[in-house]
Amino acid sequence: MRTQIDRLESRQRTLERRSVDATLTVTFQTPPAIDARTSRPWDALQFLEAGWLAALTIAKALAEFALILIGFLWWTVPLGGLYLLWRRRPRRVTTP
Repeated sequence: MRTQIDRLESRQRTLERRSVDATLTVTFQTPPAIDARTSRPWDALQFLEAGWLAALTIAKALAEFALILIGFLWWTVPLGGLYLLWRRRPRRVTTP
């Protein structure tokens, strides 16, 4: 039992020494003041332009997707035509 107490006391002293060595430095600074003269007034055209550019970006992405899809599925047109020709061929009438 005494060895456990000695071990715990030794551990406590070690932790106390480590906590003394540990330092933390904190520096607080105030943010720089915002000059009211340099800030621009609210501009509706700026937001309109941002919305227009976003719409153009989406339209461009959709056009690129459509072109990629056409390039990937070009072979479905001849196969679809052959299928339609096969479906429209005259059927033989069988009598029972």
